[in-house]
Amino acid sequence: MVRNGERILLDGEEIERASGPLYGLAMDLGTTTVVLRLFDLETGARIADASFENPQRFGGSDVMSRIHYDCSHPGKLLRRTMAGYLSHAIEEFPVDPLSIYEMVVVGNSTMRDLFFGLSVYSIGQNPYRSITEIEMAEGKRATTSLSMTAGVRCCRFIRGRAFMARRLSAAMWAPTPLPACWPSTWRTKTA
Repeated sequence: MVRNGERILLDGEEIERASGPLYGLAMDLGTTTVVLRLFDLETGARIADASFENPQRFGGSDVMSRIHYDCSHPGKLLRRTMAGYLSHAIEEFPVDPLSIYEMVVVGNSTMRDLFFGLSVYSIGQNPYRSITEIEMAEGKRATTSLSMTAGVRCCRFIRGRAFMARRLSAAMWAPTPLPACWPSTWRTKTA
């Protein structure tokens, strides 16, 4: 995400014209706690932090319970619940939610796949691998990281609210590389 005058470019393609600030959101999506950090993408300055208990706890306190809950209850209730809490937290930040252009999510494979709306069934079955791990082993993908742009199915759950990042990326343990201006602790986070 870069700015060229008033042109805002995502991977070299103009996505919008605006003169306001460009913000990015980093989220550590834990089984028990969710931590958010809002950054200015142009200066690297940290603007705000937020954290809350993972609201998916009604589906169980551990990943195996959440896998069972998600597979047993159609409708993606775990995902929708997280979306509501996330939207509320973003609305509390001291910036216009529409000025958040990029979001990076890091978490274990179950939390990540629930967030993206992917099936977690295979994670709960021997050999306990996510869909992306299976696809990587089959040579269908080079990494387990996910990166999607606005308009893709995974972003729509936020669209109904005031916020929708133009790009949403996630990884199981180490996030997709972030811009050099972001603090190194967010570019190299490990489990």
